[in-house]
Amino acid sequence: MRLTLADESVWNVTGTSSLAELTVEEGSVIQAADGAEIAIYVDVDMDNTMTEYDVTTGTQVDELTAGTYQNVVIVVG
Repeated sequence: MRLTLADESVWNVTGTSSLAELTVEEGSVIQAADGAEIAIYVDVDMDNTMTEYDVTTGTQVDELTAGTYQNVVIVVG
């Protein structure tokens, strides 16, 4: 799945999500719903269905600036 967060969009992540590609435009925000914490990983090794992945193979980032990212996993905890 590919997702684009257009200018100044807000994505309230309610559960762990995996994306083949995520484009974040300037001013967009990714946050956890209901005050939960999130961990964002990019360049994660995953299968073609994006249901099997290992976040330890990717890079954890504190936030995503404007740009396009591959193999993204957002863990809600």
